[in-house]
Amino acid sequence: MEFKTKRKTAVAFVLSMLILMLSVVYCMPKIADAADANGIDYLRHDYSGLTPDEVYNLKLDMNNNTSNAYSTSNQSDYILESDTAVVRIVYIDNYGEEIPCSGFIIDDNTIATAAHCVYDFSKKKFWDFTIYITDSVGRILQSMKPKYVHVPLKYAKIDYQNAPGYIYDYAMIVVDADLSGYEKFNLGIATNNFASSDTTISVSGYPNLDGQNEHCQKRYTATGKISDITGLRIIYDNITTWGGLSGGPVYVERELFGQKYKTAIGIHVRGGGYGTRITSDLLKFYYNNEEIVPRS
Repeated sequence: MEFKTKRKTAVAFVLSMLILMLSVVYCMPKIADAADANGIDYLRHDYSGLTPDEVYNLKLDMNNNTSNAYSTSNQSDYILESDTAVVRIVYIDNYGEEIPCSGFIIDDNTIATAAHCVYDFSKKKFWDFTIYITDSVGRILQSMKPKYVHVPLKYAKIDYQNAPGYIYDYAMIVVDADLSGYEKFNLGIATNNFASSDTTISVSGYPNLDGQNEHCQKRYTATGKISDITGLRIIYDNITTWGGLSGGPVYVERELFGQKYKTAIGIHVRGGGYGTRITSDLLKFYYNNEEIVPRS
């Protein structure tokens, strides 16, 4: 399988922006971000073992701003989700237990998820995990193993005792399998005033609704509102979140020219309604990353 640098075409980029414009007025936003001026370092792991782990840097063009918090108390129930763009991830923890997570397809060989679904920052190692694409009732359509995984180096180097584990909690999975036949999510940036727009957002994944990890096999979606956006953090504490949702998309859905589009503006990372916000640094990481595979 030949991998190529993931670059959004101009048409696709404009389309993503048009979709977001239907949710909130989009102007070139100033986005609060914790990245330094020298860019963000990432750690790439080769699951074949043919190349060593490698650190690389992506330089960013970021501005700073602050956002105004907005609160809402809308509560919603989970409904079955039929979209095959949301995948199930199961990793083996340090006790040999299977732990469920979620992710979502963004390109023909690329899946976005939470870093803690692929990397154990307490032991400083990558998890052994499997990816499953299922139908709406949980039947497996395809399973696959990762080829490469990328995580922010700041996440990989977190001080386990003194820092919260959800900082820089996002990752990219690259697979050999051809995902072109499945639905995909666009990625988009929500402006700082998105929370006050009262736009409905959704969170999808494989939640542990009955308290049994082995039952996280059906895909569900819940809807609610954004309550706050600050830097790399997006909060939707009016949506009840469950184990197994980590790595799933936080997204808006809009119709454009008679067709429905889903644009992820965040990645769910922890209970209480916390996600990693999609910002320009994440767009560069996922869509314009020349280090997808080791350089030959």
